[in-house]
Amino acid sequence: MDTEQWSKIKNIFHQALALEGLERESFVRKETSDDESLYKMIMTMLDTENENQLDTTQVVSSNMKQFLQDNFGVQSGDKVDVYQLETVLGEGGMGTVFKARRVDKEFDIEVAIKVIHREQINSETLQRFQSERQILANLNHPNIARLIDGGTT
Repeated sequence: MDTEQWSKIKNIFHQALALEGLERESFVRKETSDDESLYKMIMTMLDTENENQLDTTQVVSSNMKQFLQDNFGVQSGDKVDVYQLETVLGEGGMGTVFKARRVDKEFDIEVAIKVIHREQINSETLQRFQSERQILANLNHPNIARLIDGGTT
């Protein structure tokens, strides 16, 4: 699943929340056309929302965790070196940025970790990532994030 498909899923899900019964099923069927797995995923999300009285953010968050695991190999709670990923701060075309915390007990610090999308990993992207890292390392301003560490894994 790519970010475009995830965006489509969220959009259909949010629109379908306003509908009920056969109207909801018909809408989701129309929007997913011949993609049975997409239809089932969205209907499951809607059923979960109805059964458990969860708010939308909890349902989307649950599916976002699976999306992150499938597409990046990481999700909130995973460790990257000495840092534990906590929450998603943002997402762009190149990757996802997580809020993370150092957990090796050497010292306490909160950081942001950028994880490149699996489908984006190639020599050009890695070179761009290294260039971005070097530019950030050279910047020193109170309103610009400070580079603490950088690398690939």
